[in-house]
Parts: sequence; C-alpha cells; structure tokens
Amino acid sequence: AFRKMMQYKKVTRNIIGYLRAVEVTVNPKDGSYNQHIHALLFVRSSYFKGNGENYISQVEWADFWQRALKEDY
Repeated sequence: AFRKMMQYKKVTRNIIGYLRAVEVTVNPKDGSYNQHIHALLFVRSSYFKGNGENYISQVEWADFWQRALKEDY
C-alpha cells in the first residue's frame, strides 16, 4: 500500500525520494503486535512555496493512505 500511495500523481509531483522502515512493537500487557511505518520524505524546494497547491495536507495523506489500503475507516 505504501508503494502504491507513493505513485499517486500529486505525490510523485512533489516527493523526490523517501526512506522507510517498518517497525513492529509488542505490547507487554497483552502480547499484541503493532506494525507501523516510519518514513522520511524528500520534497522539492517548491513544496512549501507558492499558493500551496503542491502541499499535501495531513487530511490528504490520510485519504491517500485509505485509498491505497482499500479501506473505508
């Protein structure tokens, strides 16, 4: 899903690269696992300039992630 999300048009227009790591933590109380991604995104210098058309808001990132996962939560 992460790779798919990184191929969306608005993302590819603004992100020039990324580093990602998958981490799995264990809850000591119940033994459950929490898998999650840490990502460092490298953006074009224009990302924070202009009228904001390049900027990807937290809401947009959440929408992209939801679509990539094919989830509706």
